[in-house]
Amino acid sequence: MMRVLLPVLFLLFSFYGSAQTVVWSEDWSSCTYTGTNSSTLIQNCSNWAQITSTENQGTKWIAVRGTCNINGSSLGLGYGAETPVNSFTFFCGYSDAAPADNIVYHTNPITIPDTFGLVNFEFNWQGTGEQGFDYFKVVYSQDAVTWEELNGVEYTSSPAVSSESISISSLMGGDYYFGFQWINDEYIAGPGISIDDVQIVGLDGVFADFEVDSQIGCPGSTLQFTDASTGNVQSWDWSVSPSAGVTITNPTDQNPTITFANPGTYDITLTVTGANNSDTETKFQFIDIETSSLLPFVENFESGSFLTNNWSLESDGPDLWQIAAAGGNPGSGASAYVDHWFGTGARGDYNSMITPPLNMNPYDSVYLSF
Repeated sequence: MMRVLLPVLFLLFSFYGSAQTVVWSEDWSSCTYTGTNSSTLIQNCSNWAQITSTENQGTKWIAVRGTCNINGSSLGLGYGAETPVNSFTFFCGYSDAAPADNIVYHTNPITIPDTFGLVNFEFNWQGTGEQGFDYFKVVYSQDAVTWEELNGVEYTSSPAVSSESISISSLMGGDYYFGFQWINDEYIAGPGISIDDVQIVGLDGVFADFEVDSQIGCPGSTLQFTDASTGNVQSWDWSVSPSAGVTITNPTDQNPTITFANPGTYDITLTVTGANNSDTETKFQFIDIETSSLLPFVENFESGSFLTNNWSLESDGPDLWQIAAAGGNPGSGASAYVDHWFGTGARGDYNSMITPPLNMNPYDSVYLSF
């Protein structure tokens, strides 16, 4: 069976009830401020530095107190009234005077202990940017030179204070620099972003998680599940719902294989147990077993509908795939095409045209032509 692409939406459930320890924290209260309502360059905050593409104009990372802050004092964005800007003429927000790509980071590497079951990077933030164009990301580095995204999320707008928690358990046992990267174009200025109450938190105990080699299959497919739990796990217990037609090699194996005889969507649950606690995670609608068709699969779009042969259209925004007479096969001359004028979405949105499930098991060689 081959499926070109099928994004699967599933829900996660897990309960964290273990004691936590704050490994490191920052609230920007110890920066050097002048006056009650003031801002200051981030360089005036102990152990913080900025890598900036806008030396003399445009947006900078600053520390703020008394205005545009979340909790007394915060990390924020600012732009100056002078060139070059100084620490006393900043306005909260970001500027359209120049594009910006600035990283603010803690100049001392932070050791992530490997004695916890789970470690999270947490922070609060609030503000307004522009989706796809003006946003911040959380980044980390081993040398403060080469930076990577911590979770790949672009934080754009949150009118109310939002609390974020990112698992960094994969970094346990290492020393890392952490920071925030702000990016904006030069076309729109805005109110900007404030960040506060940053901390790295370690949680004791075991925490369930798992992966699978494929989330889709045909009836009769056997899928390999892999335990990705953290902490000192002593036992595992796997279950599937619905259970009819499901065969688990051994429900107490750490990494079992599971065979699905019937089409449908399935919830997968893993419970892990350690010396002091148990933790359960359920991924709802995690596995999709679909009835497939034997080859050949032929499509000329002459019917004028994607539904005739059970195509699926997936997108982040409007579906841009259309069918029209545009030099296709003989007949009405129909073909599928992407209509960029049909709708607009954010930069980076995808539009996918997906075949129905195709069963290729009976064949030695399979070819795709178009």
